[in-house]
Amino acid sequence: MRCTGVSKTLQKRSAYLGGSSRRGRALATSSPTLPYAAGFDTTTYAPVIQRFNGTTWSAATLTKKAKHPDQLEGLTMHGRSAWTVGIHNGSEPEILHTAGGVWTVEQTLKSGDTLSAISAASRKHAYAAGSYLNKTDMARRTHLEYFNGHSWKAEPSKV
Repeated sequence: MRCTGVSKTLQKRSAYLGGSSRRGRALATSSPTLPYAAGFDTTTYAPVIQRFNGTTWSAATLTKKAKHPDQLEGLTMHGRSAWTVGIHNGSEPEILHTAGGVWTVEQTLKSGDTLSAISAASRKHAYAAGSYLNKTDMARRTHLEYFNGHSWKAEPSKV
């Protein structure tokens, strides 16, 4: 799949998240006219999600009721479904989802865990990865979450 137009647009407009205080962390697309970019605003510590319609970038809508991550780190798409991972209050990992409309919080993990990457094989199969602190030896360990099409569940990791 070619996304030449998206690449050229991003190269021409490095501030595609809408301002000098906004930092892009992830870009995902399922077609040349349906990419999302995610990151955060370094001034307000608010999440920033932008959608490209083939010509211009515009702000995506986040549900008003939920607490949102302060920053977004990873982003993935499959078809019109998209997920992003981030941190709320500096220590509460969250997973946000959209099917093309409003972004909503799907999962919040316990404080101290992190999520920094996400990948979807389909709308019903996705993985999020990060780490947690093992209190026995105070070492960081791999944390995986699996989405089965209905809910997220922690998966054992040997890494």
